[in-house]
Amino acid sequence: MADKSFGIKELNLIGASGTPTITSPNNLNLNASNVAISTDVTIGRHLDVDGHAEFDNIRTSGITTLASSGGITTTGGDFYTAGDINFTGNLYQNGTLFTSGSGAGSTDNVVTNSLVVTGIATFQQNIYLGNNDRINLGGTNDLQIYNTGSNSYIADIGVGDLYLLGTAAINLQNSAGSETYAKFNVDGASELYYDNSKKFETTGAGVTVTGTTFSNQLNVAGVSTFNDDVHLGDGDDLYFGNDNDLRISHSGSDATIYNSTGNITVTTAGTFDLLSTSSERLARFTPNGSSELYHNNSKKLETTSGGIDVTGHTETDTLRVSGVSTFQGGIHDGTSLGTSGQILSSTGTGLSWIDAAGGGIDPVISSMIF
Repeated sequence: MADKSFGIKELNLIGASGTPTITSPNNLNLNASNVAISTDVTIGRHLDVDGHAEFDNIRTSGITTLASSGGITTTGGDFYTAGDINFTGNLYQNGTLFTSGSGAGSTDNVVTNSLVVTGIATFQQNIYLGNNDRINLGGTNDLQIYNTGSNSYIADIGVGDLYLLGTAAINLQNSAGSETYAKFNVDGASELYYDNSKKFETTGAGVTVTGTTFSNQLNVAGVSTFNDDVHLGDGDDLYFGNDNDLRISHSGSDATIYNSTGNITVTTAGTFDLLSTSSERLARFTPNGSSELYHNNSKKLETTSGGIDVTGHTETDTLRVSGVSTFQGGIHDGTSLGTSGQILSSTGTGLSWIDAAGGGIDPVISSMIF
């Protein structure tokens, strides 16, 4: 039968059961100013709309492909799909875009070259990006977050600074959250860790280090307080003064205190002792008192208010006395003690024993000596 034009004022499809259908052997063309469908429409094959189509909701159960010259715009309703959506062009969404997929690897994905969102984008599940795919922030992509497949990066490539802000403490930890690398507390300490053990901490007065500190050079402008030992290796020197005038060092064999300018003054409020490593006393100096010298931990010389007190034998090459000398024992010239009643007399080149009675010695002097 030849094609004839016909008009239908109203078309009602009524079925007692099942779904009423309209069947055409070829294409079914509806030419009207508006086509209003107030119920669900199931299309078994293709739907080709040359003009503008408005839908309150669209639900697709398969794959929906939109050509680059087409597009979907929703102005008030939502767009639902239980399958994949492939866009070869851009996707502009003013309403809400829902997909029933749960993540990468599902068949319910949105694939598009570009997703432009004019409002707030809220993601209720994960966002998956492939290797080297980046989250770019800023008008010129100044901040980038990405993973290369081997390493992860937060890259600030702009001209400004990178700030990490937090209302409470900021922690740097491993992926399991079980090991801390660093911790920064608000109005408090900044802490550094080694193997989850705190080693460095800032304080109100400076820093606290737990353990040993190794440094090629340490410059301190203020006062340094050490609560434990300070270790320097063999050949390492401890310098004092702007020109390193005072140096304390140990070569591995000997220790040296070297002063290149001025005097060395040792000041103490109490007794000053020089001891060996085995606590053997070498010398002792007492404020407002004596100075003592020792031999093999035995005191041999002590200063007194009247002079010195020597314990033991005294040997001297030359003895010059400007005042009165009192001897409580014998006098030895190095060869003999002389005989009773003799005195030592200078010969001009040495001393010799002479008889006090016949040698022209004043009897008063003789009686003072013996």
